[in-house]
Amino acid sequence: MSENKPNPDFEFRLNMDRDFGEPGKSYVLTGLGKHLSGHIEIPSSHDGLLVGLVQLYQGLLDGNVRPNIRTIYVPAGIALHVDGSLFPSLEAIDVDDMDVRRSHYYSQDGVLYYGNKEGGLRGVLLYPPNRPGEEFELSVHTYLSKKAFYGAKNLRRIRLPDDLHIIPDGCFAHCENLESIDIPTSVGEIGNSAFQGCSSLRSVTFHSEESYVGLTTVGECAFADCVSLKSIKIPPAKMAPSSIVRGCASLERIEGRFGGFVAIDGALFATDFFGYPIHFIFYPPMRKAPEDAYVLPEGTECIHRGAFLGVKTLREVRLPRSIKTIEEDAFVSSSIRTLEYPGTEEEWNAVKKDPIPSEITLRFKP
Repeated sequence: MSENKPNPDFEFRLNMDRDFGEPGKSYVLTGLGKHLSGHIEIPSSHDGLLVGLVQLYQGLLDGNVRPNIRTIYVPAGIALHVDGSLFPSLEAIDVDDMDVRRSHYYSQDGVLYYGNKEGGLRGVLLYPPNRPGEEFELSVHTYLSKKAFYGAKNLRRIRLPDDLHIIPDGCFAHCENLESIDIPTSVGEIGNSAFQGCSSLRSVTFHSEESYVGLTTVGECAFADCVSLKSIKIPPAKMAPSSIVRGCASLERIEGRFGGFVAIDGALFATDFFGYPIHFIFYPPMRKAPEDAYVLPEGTECIHRGAFLGVKTLREVRLPRSIKTIEEDAFVSSSIRTLEYPGTEEEWNAVKKDPIPSEITLRFKP
């Protein structure tokens, strides 16, 4: 057990928050010293007063220090707000649950939870990034906190409960060995960067897409930078950004109609008020076209910034006469070498655009 004495390797502030305990009657542990490593034990008191809250997140460590901490022991009755991304070596959290009357926080198999250990609704607060084990199964009546599984480097497979409603911001971000994910039909919201940077993710399955009547939101960069992902079919959602699959270098197809977007033949468009695709958003970098040329449909008015970024399978893009705007970096770092425009040079000059990369040849075909 931790000794009840000040420790220079811990940083404290007096609690003055009326929403947490009685102001001036307890301490908040706000940071760790840069020399801490291995196993640490959070002190239960400081200067004669109880420590009521452990609050370890970005900005409260010493500069860019990432302590090489493998296990953390926490006395009973202390609330925990811990950002797992700061502790990449962390394998387990051990919470003393001898005095369950003072806290709703507990640990099980090294994972930090909030709720009732004996049953009922509970939340996963932190899955230690270096926790051993390739598989993990969540029981029913379990919710997830933001960044709960962030950077879990050993996790390959996880089973989500059938009554899960939200996958929050950054929940599985940078789980570098996560290979697949099945999204239950109960999920109504997928947060910002929920799976961003899952570099081994090859399969995303939304079960029974037609039953996703409750899916309201797919967040910014939800599946961005999943460089092994080859295809994804997103069911209808009321809100979804264009950045869902940004940086997915192996993507061949995106499918679905969601928010103000629609996938047509594997590529992503934004629609106008009436549902017509007028803005070209994203061409999958590894889309397998039947020929070297991609023909943008007539009615397309704008090519979005970075729309063809990193494309490896195209040599030519044939533009429609309806095009009015080509945003910056639309064709940067791609294999495209020819643009064909079906109008005159005078009409082309009227198109609002940044300079086209010098390696691309413009061809007029009135």
